Amino acid sequence: LASSSTTHVKSAASPGVIEVTLLEPGVEPRQALRYELEEGQVEHSVMVMRMGLRQVMDGAWSEWLGMPPTEMAVTTTVIDTYEDGSFLIDVVFTDVRVPIDPGQLTPEAAEELEAQMASLVGLRQTMHMDPRGRILESTTIFPSGTDPAGMQASQLDAMTPEMVEPLPEEPVGVGAVWEVGRETSDAMGFPTYGTNTTTLTEVLADGRLHLE
Repeated sequence: LASSSTTHVKSAASPGVIEVTLLEPGVEPRQALRYELEEGQVEHSVMVMRMGLRQVMDGAWSEWLGMPPTEMAVTTTVIDTYEDGSFLIDVVFTDVRVPIDPGQLTPEAAEELEAQMASLVGLRQTMHMDPRGRILESTTIFPSGTDPAGMQASQLDAMTPEMVEPLPEEPVGVGAVWEVGRETSDAMGFPTYGTNTTTLTEVLADGRLHLE
């Protein structure tokens, strides 16, 4: 049900600078990987986000601070596809929880964090993406009572580009490895940087990919 007190946050461009660098092309045969989606296609998935945090002070990096993992159940629907290969998807968060991870948080602190993250259930994002999975435009609708300037919102904004794995421009084969670098900003406007490395482990006959 729509709420009159929902908060709309719109971005006219990608929420972060994304750079994909091919590290290993993989074995032959190689092909250019591109997403081919169908209008009305629906996918249900669970994402596990593991994050670390460190800061730059006087030109020196601080030690990594491990953050507890967050599990997010999402339903993704393809709203429209376009002649240039780009597509419009709608992502709804149906469940968000923080599993208790001994050594990182006390059970009490984990319960408090999970209660905060639970306020994101019902959050909706509409994203226009190119065939390589890069966000061209994103619109976010926060549930009633959620502060878009709060910590949960900034974490979500940093995570948004990971809804669809960005693909390299070059043709690749099994065993290919690429690095995705992202530059965003936190709720205070300070720049944040993140990288992750992806390996193509298998290409199935129906065109689906196995990525690690």
